[in-house]
Amino acid sequence: MIGIVLAAGSGSRMFPSSEGISKHFFPVLDKPLFYYPLSILLLLKIKKIIIIVNKEDLNSFKIKIKDFNKIGIDIKLVVQNKSLGIPHAILSAKKYINNKKCCVVLGDNIFHGQNFKEILIKQSKLKGASVLIYKTIYPKDYAVAEIKNSKIIKIIEKPKNNKNKNAVTGLYFFDKNLIKYCNQIKPSRRNELEISDVLNLYIKRKMLKYYLLGRGFTWFDAGTPERLLRASSFIQHNESFTGLKIACLEEIALSNNWVTKIKLKKIIKKYPNSAYKKYIMELI
Repeated sequence: MIGIVLAAGSGSRMFPSSEGISKHFFPVLDKPLFYYPLSILLLLKIKKIIIIVNKEDLNSFKIKIKDFNKIGIDIKLVVQNKSLGIPHAILSAKKYINNKKCCVVLGDNIFHGQNFKEILIKQSKLKGASVLIYKTIYPKDYAVAEIKNSKIIKIIEKPKNNKNKNAVTGLYFFDKNLIKYCNQIKPSRRNELEISDVLNLYIKRKMLKYYLLGRGFTWFDAGTPERLLRASSFIQHNESFTGLKIACLEEIALSNNWVTKIKLKKIIKKYPNSAYKKYIMELI
């Protein structure tokens, strides 16, 4: 399975803070925002990862991924020339994805909850495609799933009312047909390729599964200033209370046996003195 992080958004909802810097580098407490979706792929023990970026942000990501390669992650950067929807971004990397299963996660999404790793592993093994559903009072901001008899019968992109609260989160599992289905859809009214249209093709073939994240889970679409602030507050409260970091990539790589303690100690010698470095030193 290949992992894909979609980090090519313009960050318009973050203006003016996003002028000159990718929103995916905005700090959520002590880590860049994109560390959180990237950590999901590492929890699934996915080594081969594609990060899809804007041309303007390419150099920033190039500098950062040098650290990731040292801890056993094989990351490739792919440029999406225009922001024309999630399927368009996926098609930008079709030569790496074609005929492969993949996990796609939006670069501004944060997930946390008990047994989340086990849930991810189970969903990744299902046939066809799978999505995570989260009930929200803001369904008009997202695609929502119409569910009947415990099955998804339709995905509706940004509904006009708030009746259906089953928001489709920014984490998707797809089988080898993903590229084929992305090529079959047409641009929507806003001239973008919509991921909801791809999911509806899976529904048509009775190949879309879902998992409903209940009360014990937290999901942030941290793409606005307010939601980014709430996410940071949540992470700060959780980490300060438990003493455990969320989305520490080096810790997950160590747990996956992708890097030894001796090698990791050499790697972090170059890290500046910080609470993050101190945390990793204590792990070692």
